[in-house]
Amino acid sequence: MDRRDRRVLRGLTAAAAALAVGASVSACRAPAAAQTDRERARRQMIADQMAARGIADPAVLEAIGRVPRELFVPPQWRHLAYADQPLPIGHGQ
Repeated sequence: MDRRDRRVLRGLTAAAAALAVGASVSACRAPAAAQTDRERARRQMIADQMAARGIADPAVLEAIGRVPRELFVPPQWRHLAYADQPLPIGHGQ
């Protein structure tokens, strides 16, 4: 198996783990509609962005799946909490 094949396999493994984590997180709660949308965005972020970067550690994916990013983003930017782009965090950063 060459380097590219291993990278693809890691990505697929990460995506499968992310989906499993996302499903278990969703099963633990009875979310309101907005929370459901955020959880769906979180699962999608894990599957797309984390897998693309080769992140496959189940503990990392579980933590990312449980922590609501929108709580760490200023209110005016919360709609972009799961977007694959930098967000302003204040103080010129």
